[in-house]
Amino acid sequence: MTDKANRASEKRTLASPWAVAAVTLLAHTVIALMTPLPGYFRKYALAAEQYLRGELPLERLVDFSPLYFHLSVAAERWLPAPEAAVHWLQVVLAAVSAGLLFGLLRRRFSLPLAAAMVAVFGIDRHLLVYERVLEPEILLLFFLLGFLYFLDRGSPLTPNPSPSHPLHPPRERGASTGPTDTDCRNSREGGGALSRREGVKGWERVGVRDDGGRGAWIAGVFAALSIATRPTFLPVFLLAPIFLVLHDRAHWRKRSFALLVPVAAMLGLLAVRAAMVTGDPRAPVMNPGTVFFEGNNPLSRGTSAIYPPLVLELMRHAGEIPDSAHHVYRVVARADAGRELSIAEVNAYWAGRATAFVRAEPRRFARLVLEKLNRCFHGFRWHDIPSAWQYDRWLKVPTISFALVATLALLGALFEVRRWRLSLLYYAAGAAQLAVMLAFYVSARQRLILVPVAIYFAAAAVERLATLGRRGVLAAVLVLLMTFVLWIPDDLMRDETYRRLGHGETDRLLHEIRDKTRHEPLAKHADLAVAAMAASPWWIDWLRPTYFPRTEGSLEERVAEALAQRPRDPFTSIPSDFDLAAVSLEAGRLETARRLLESLVEADAVVYRGGRQPSQPLLLLGRIDVLQGDVAAGRAAIEEALERAPGDLFVLTELAALTGEPHYREQLDAFWSRLDARYHLGRALLRYGKAEEAAEALRFVIEKMPDFREPQVLLAAALAELGATEEAAHTYLRASQIRLEPIVAAEEITALFRRWAAENPERPDVRLYSAQVLHQHGYFEEAMTLLEGLDPPDVLRQAVEEERQKLQRVLP
Repeated sequence: MTDKANRASEKRTLASPWAVAAVTLLAHTVIALMTPLPGYFRKYALAAEQYLRGELPLERLVDFSPLYFHLSVAAERWLPAPEAAVHWLQVVLAAVSAGLLFGLLRRRFSLPLAAAMVAVFGIDRHLLVYERVLEPEILLLFFLLGFLYFLDRGSPLTPNPSPSHPLHPPRERGASTGPTDTDCRNSREGGGALSRREGVKGWERVGVRDDGGRGAWIAGVFAALSIATRPTFLPVFLLAPIFLVLHDRAHWRKRSFALLVPVAAMLGLLAVRAAMVTGDPRAPVMNPGTVFFEGNNPLSRGTSAIYPPLVLELMRHAGEIPDSAHHVYRVVARADAGRELSIAEVNAYWAGRATAFVRAEPRRFARLVLEKLNRCFHGFRWHDIPSAWQYDRWLKVPTISFALVATLALLGALFEVRRWRLSLLYYAAGAAQLAVMLAFYVSARQRLILVPVAIYFAAAAVERLATLGRRGVLAAVLVLLMTFVLWIPDDLMRDETYRRLGHGETDRLLHEIRDKTRHEPLAKHADLAVAAMAASPWWIDWLRPTYFPRTEGSLEERVAEALAQRPRDPFTSIPSDFDLAAVSLEAGRLETARRLLESLVEADAVVYRGGRQPSQPLLLLGRIDVLQGDVAAGRAAIEEALERAPGDLFVLTELAALTGEPHYREQLDAFWSRLDARYHLGRALLRYGKAEEAAEALRFVIEKMPDFREPQVLLAAALAELGATEEAAHTYLRASQIRLEPIVAAEEITALFRRWAAENPERPDVRLYSAQVLHQHGYFEEAMTLLEGLDPPDVLRQAVEEERQKLQRVLP
């Protein structure tokens, strides 16, 4: 083949990826226009807006992907519809990624196989969903594929060896595909030929054509941009020179230099940026310490980010703070330490607690890693962004289950071991992303980056299986069996689906409640409030509203009744039974709760609430035993719960409060922040009537975090139990100035203000404040009674009249 013909062949090969990209772009555009978007995930958009207004603290820049953040800032500054612009840019980059993947596949596989596998990629739900979510994964995917494509683009082009060539003997019928067969095809597609030379260990390129390092330099630019997006694949890029040594010994030094210069420059720029932002050029990007805690704390099951319960509570009221978890992590760590910890110290603080748990429970950690590994390849998609889950449900595009792709990929990775030099970078890229998920946690968003690598190895498996003849039938059966195993949902997956559906229904009802209560009091729409909490009963502690009427029983009683009347769905029976048991316990329906919990324990059922509430049936059974007077049985049940879930914050605080044994508190302080430990310990101590110890624990939290409302309300309840009525009442009134909702310790607080009013019948201020609190807790007639005949001083007259008018609106 002449050089001119060779160049023409190369141009045709290069044109194919662009054609694939164009077709993919058209298809994805049609899908996007036909599928409604639940709404943009605005983390980066909000951060860009605040940055341009000068409202974003400088240290917060380390919380975001550097490149994606500045892309969002540029879009916000220069474009009229910045979020839509970034979204459509991602659609384009996803399409170009499909083209690049096709180009990579054509260097190894036949046209029909490459086209089929890239079609699987184009309709993959990970790709379709996250090209519309404003997160950096699509950019990272594009840069990784660009790096692989252009690094191999610089490989030599050689004529197709003659079948009679001594290094390429004719293939016998039924012979398996060897390296030489595949590599002959590479030469036709512009990828170069490999040969096994005498005296040379391994495979090497032959007929080298030097491109002056241009391809390697472009690959280096893609690598540098990938690092600026997320540093996930830095080990892969540093491994690239080894790949070049194996495949281009004549020019590997020059090409390695061209590749690594942009990478080194980007690392230098990121170090300078870190120094400017935090004062430390070694400051970690995107907080690996806190993310490590999220994926490895005692409550984590390796799926999505599992925050400490205290961080979750504070995030709910963080306001317009983009990706508020990072901010709250620092608030908690700095408050606990009593000083302004650096970014690196905050990461070390949280990573240290996860590491302490791993060291204390190595077997539990090993099981966790195995669970993560299963989720890396399972067909179920763990979405850590609610809008992504909703969009996935709305998509009506047929797809190939990731379980099948993953099964073929694992098989292909085994087949490729004998040709590992050819697939070295794919092994490295897959291992890098798997390492990230195993070290932190697994989510569909993270797994997107694994999809093209899985597609490559799946293609290798299909190619090999096609040559096995009758043995291929048995192999196909095994593939189907493995796919079925990776497709069957487990309890956690059913629980996740159940909670996502509940979250969506609750969100819809809350929007309806907000619209209706703009003009009418909540008391006229109490049924909607009950329905909202019955849809997501695990959020009941966060959703108890003020001004909910108590004329028809407590909120918990009405939610329990609504849950009991729901149709029973066998698919979600375990989580729904657990929720009914938990709410029944809160409502005082102990026998109903016991019956459901005993059934769950007997079935060894798994329930998961990810830090939102206790999720151990044995823990709730233990509470019931204690409430019914059998403390020994209660302790035994809770201790068994701890054996099943070592380090569980809710179980540890329950045992520490119930028994007073110091080693439980030591574990709390080792595995969790002291603020989390004291806050939940104070709640548990108050539940067991140990008011003095509860007050001590809660005061510790309030001293460190004076703007945190909930421990102040609980402290008021503890002080009331200790008989300090006046101090307790003023403690609650100070807390109510921070925020009224959600209602906390309702029975204790209403009893406190009834007693305060009874002890001070001649004080107008006490009667007014008591009426206001009883009104907030739904006792409307009792509140109005306190205001009857009240002749307040001038300073209180307007407040009393306003309170009367509010009560008149809700009373019959």
